[in-house]
Amino acid sequence: ASHALYAIAADGSEATLLADVPAYDPAWSPDGARIAYWAYTDPTPSGLWAETELFLIDADGAGLRRLTDNARPDRSPAWSPDGSQLAFVRDHAVWILDVERGRERRVTRDVESVAWSPDGRWLALTRGSDGAILLVRPDGTGRHRIARSNHYGDQWGYGEPVDWTPGGRIAYVTSNTKLATMTRKGTGRRPLTDRGYTPA
Repeated sequence: ASHALYAIAADGSEATLLADVPAYDPAWSPDGARIAYWAYTDPTPSGLWAETELFLIDADGAGLRRLTDNARPDRSPAWSPDGSQLAFVRDHAVWILDVERGRERRVTRDVESVAWSPDGRWLALTRGSDGAILLVRPDGTGRHRIARSNHYGDQWGYGEPVDWTPGGRIAYVTSNTKLATMTRKGTGRRPLTDRGYTPA
């Protein structure tokens, strides 16, 4: 099925169908036991799919459950390092969901993507209005810009998601589609590839 969710062995073999539904942005939990993703749900009267929600499934394909249920689009799930929470984007704002309790809280607005730092202290964001890279603490404090949007040179490529390396550097795509990293202070920029797209 198009966009169905599969688990594949590291050598490319043993593809296992986990969810036979359109599934997007799958994110493994830190312990490897579960996968969060978003999917379209109810169609609009025009027949187009607009509403999206977050879902959770066990790594063996069992235990599928819906995590969010509202009329607004939810997408881009990102696990906290301890696996207890998911940061995600809803209507251009970052929210955090307590996975077990189901409690949600809004962190900050004007955002297109989110990624949780390995130490759990920061969220890296892409600002929706201009594509700048920001950091904010999970409690919503300390929001600040570390890189501006620029369509030229080794700067942040407008609108692309960011991610963190295991060592705590921020991976991003430059405006000329190169994959690069930088420190959380926006310094020490290092190109990694000649071309790239979405960090993962």
